[in-house]
Amino acid sequence: MSKFLMNRSLSFDNLWKELKGCYKSLNFRCIAAKEGDSWKNIFFTAFLSRKSVEDVRRIMEQERSSLMNLGISEIKGLGVFGEVTEAQNIPAYIKQMQSGQITLDNNIIYLREGWEKQSLSYRPETIRFGEYGEYPVINYELSSNGTVKIDENLENELLSFGFLYTIEDLANIWLKTLYVTRYSLNGIIIFPLYFNVIDASFHDNREFIVKLKLHKYLYPKF
Repeated sequence: MSKFLMNRSLSFDNLWKELKGCYKSLNFRCIAAKEGDSWKNIFFTAFLSRKSVEDVRRIMEQERSSLMNLGISEIKGLGVFGEVTEAQNIPAYIKQMQSGQITLDNNIIYLREGWEKQSLSYRPETIRFGEYGEYPVINYELSSNGTVKIDENLENELLSFGFLYTIEDLANIWLKTLYVTRYSLNGIIIFPLYFNVIDASFHDNREFIVKLKLHKYLYPKF
């Protein structure tokens, strides 16, 4: 499986075929800015998990409530969106994004230009929390034509609410990621790979044996 997954040009459909049995839920989160009457994506993250939809939704709503208590909803032109659904629904989200938009919380959010380029990557510095810090992850990325530019008025409003690093602080809290203004990306979909190295040793000074604990769906892949 390792050689197969390291192919950066691998399509989403092929990746999903290999790993779909590992996941139960999908948590899709987005920060967007108002442009006229439309929402324009700043950055999104989508987390696949073996946790139940109910458990993940409860966590997300607690975090959303905490943000609302900080007064985020009072910032004009800023949208904080999030949905939790069954993992099997992710192809429908991908199909939407392949038309340059995504619907979250009944709002259409338009992706920034360049979303057509999609690829696999491994950026361990971007997502390191919960189970996404315990296991290796693969990121499925949607590119953009350049890094995101944040409106100065929006940045000033975020500063007034105590976000010293403005959109980066908010992204760290809501999107669970860092450096959203550093990469030329619309967002990332995170696939945790459920395996751990239990033991590694030489056998008879000739063979190097690695013992793994892995998700049952991954057994045939190794």
